[in-house]
Amino acid sequence: MCGAGVSRTARWCPRCFTPVAVDADEAERLLIDIDDPLPVPETRHEKWRPREGLVKPAGPKQYSRVSRSALTFGWPGRAIITTLLLLSLVLVLAMGAFMFISAVALVPVCFIALRDVWKKGRVQ
Repeated sequence: MCGAGVSRTARWCPRCFTPVAVDADEAERLLIDIDDPLPVPETRHEKWRPREGLVKPAGPKQYSRVSRSALTFGWPGRAIITTLLLLSLVLVLAMGAFMFISAVALVPVCFIALRDVWKKGRVQ
């Protein structure tokens, strides 16, 4: 080792990257900390197999328009967004003839936003 100051829990020297020696008691403690070791084949010719929990197929995918998921709003959020979009469209149309030009551009934007708000989201 290069003589750099190394803490008691360090496994490597931060300056020269040489491994720090671990005494036998510490090595035994580290080995005991492993919760669930990988299965070891009984014989030399037996193939290794992963645990059942790692290879079982995932359940069916479930989609919903009203349930809340990680990427979508729940029913209240979707209702509020829909109300705000429709109110903004009504407000622009109520402003008069000049705002009608803005409404022509706002209608497709509202349809696209409503399509994205009400699309099915993956729940599971």
